[in-house]
Amino acid sequence: CALPISSKQIRAYHVEQPGKVHDSKVFSLMNICKEPVKYFNEHEYLIGDQAYRLTNTTITPYRRSQKLTKDHERFNYHISSKRIAVEHANGVLKSRFQSLTGLRIKVDRARGHEFACQWITACLILYNLLLDRDPWPLEKLQEQSNENTNDECHEEDEGARSKRDSLLKHVLYE
Repeated sequence: CALPISSKQIRAYHVEQPGKVHDSKVFSLMNICKEPVKYFNEHEYLIGDQAYRLTNTTITPYRRSQKLTKDHERFNYHISSKRIAVEHANGVLKSRFQSLTGLRIKVDRARGHEFACQWITACLILYNLLLDRDPWPLEKLQEQSNENTNDECHEEDEGARSKRDSLLKHVLYE
């Protein structure tokens, strides 16, 4: 699970879980989720999809199971379009480091799992280092990742609902 910021830089990552663990479960194990005050000020937040829990630092779309107004639908569309940047950054990462699309490391032992985690971490670090220095244009990688990008519910926090509602007003009316 890698969390890029708008500059496409990876801000946080967690590589210790096997690939079949759901992203929201992996996110719940990360320090950025457990101790958000260390990572966010009052006006900062992540945008997640409906699989994530709505909190003051993770804003999610309004659920389809609720009666959605046109404003709710417009807000959902707006934040979903912003979330695409995360998918693009992941696509650029995998375009730059093709080994991540199908890691060919035998992981049947603890040593193999450890090596796979170290390999992925090295790719993430190199990705960030290359953002400003790589002669291979990021736009070209984005085009390639756009071609390859594939687009459980949790209880919501009442204070976070209020924050999302105020963001809706800000996004749609300001």
